[in-house]
Amino acid sequence: MSRRWWGWVLVLVVALAGAPASAASPDAGRSDAGLADAGRSDAGVRNRPVDDPYRPIGARPYLDVLRYRLHLKWDPRTRDFSGRAVIDLRVTRPRSSVVLDLASWLVVDSARVAGRRVAVTRPRDRVRVPMGPLDRGAHRRIVLRYHGPLRSDTLAIDGPDPLTLGVVTDRAGNVGTGSQPWGSYTWFPVNDRPYDKARYDVTITARGGLVGVSNGRLVERRSWGGTTRTRFRPGAPLSSYAAQFAVGDYTSQTLRGPHGLPIVVWSRPGAQPEKRYLRRAPSLLRWVERRLGRYPFGQAGVVLTPLVTGMEHQSAISMGEGGWPSREVFLATLVHEFVHEWAGNRTTPTTWPDLFLSEGIATYLEGVWKARRGITPMRASVRQWRAADTWVRDRYGTTGFCGPWKGRRICGLSGPYTTGALLMHALHRRYGADFDAALRAWPRTHPGGVDRAAFVDYVSRRLGPEAGELVEARLALGS
Repeated sequence: MSRRWWGWVLVLVVALAGAPASAASPDAGRSDAGLADAGRSDAGVRNRPVDDPYRPIGARPYLDVLRYRLHLKWDPRTRDFSGRAVIDLRVTRPRSSVVLDLASWLVVDSARVAGRRVAVTRPRDRVRVPMGPLDRGAHRRIVLRYHGPLRSDTLAIDGPDPLTLGVVTDRAGNVGTGSQPWGSYTWFPVNDRPYDKARYDVTITARGGLVGVSNGRLVERRSWGGTTRTRFRPGAPLSSYAAQFAVGDYTSQTLRGPHGLPIVVWSRPGAQPEKRYLRRAPSLLRWVERRLGRYPFGQAGVVLTPLVTGMEHQSAISMGEGGWPSREVFLATLVHEFVHEWAGNRTTPTTWPDLFLSEGIATYLEGVWKARRGITPMRASVRQWRAADTWVRDRYGTTGFCGPWKGRRICGLSGPYTTGALLMHALHRRYGADFDAALRAWPRTHPGGVDRAAFVDYVSRRLGPEAGELVEARLALGS
């Protein structure tokens, strides 16, 4: 996500204690029954569950979701929203129930496990599903039907306004999402943690002449009587924070990217300046490819939305419609979000304290691009990064990652951007072309979940032990 953090810093304040707690779908008539081995065909997307110190709602280091099949319905006139989620999962520890994230204002109408109806309980912003005895490694299928208002959540920050999380709408019925660090639970039941990459299959039925957009390739579209049903299927697993759910009066056009890569642009009437700016998308992707290797997915995409400024939804990046002070700011933000396809979506931090591995790289390469374009000299970007980084360290005694402050756990959003960018710049200054080559190979050699230890080990092997020591020193809390 692009944070225009120059001159300001957001700090998440998370309590140390956890919180308490329709019409026929496109596949109507198909059995909900899930075999005990449901999801085994998705063995290639298996993840190692881990605790995440950022996440304020209950640890669950036993759950690995393999696939989500979502059927979403939205009527902008009545504001009615409903969903059906078919979830294939496995557990890595013996369990009698599993817990998923789901906003408290979304009502669960029914739940089935392996075809049998079950009664769920609803701790705050969660749904607990009884499973019966499950052995370590067991697979099950859950089917949840739910409905309720489409509404965002908020998270307290050190500032006058809370941070908006998840789905957002406007009076016209447009829908957008911005779920970093989390927030997908505001529109579907999910294990809303970055380590848990899963396959998705998303069908959106939108009324009132609107069109739904999600990640990946459009595999089905049908319209009747002012209603449009679209179905999207990403070609690669993705983390829940990178899941796209957008609705508007969208039309699409396809640009030709590097080596014939399709770049699908979804836009609404009136987004003319941004549509013109996006003619540069193929050349921007070529620029990023020279620094990070071949584009990692089969299709790229951009969704122009009036609701989200910039968010790295995998293969369906959200970019703001309107409000850009200049073409250069729009393009620099687009470079930042494109970098996330490599650093964030292909190579994904397993927990939020490792966010520097995506935001630091994206911020650094955005700065390199601006310097090469003559927009902002690199030394000026470094000054901005250092000023923001120093402000966080001086005020909170941390780099902006999770740490204690006045009896609370604070998680700085600026730190992963600024500290990470300064770290990448320091490695470049020390190792030059050798670091550039190492950074280019990082996404190719480290698909899936990564953490700080993996990066330290990687640069130590590629550049020498001193590089690993430099990383540790730069990331040290309170330094």
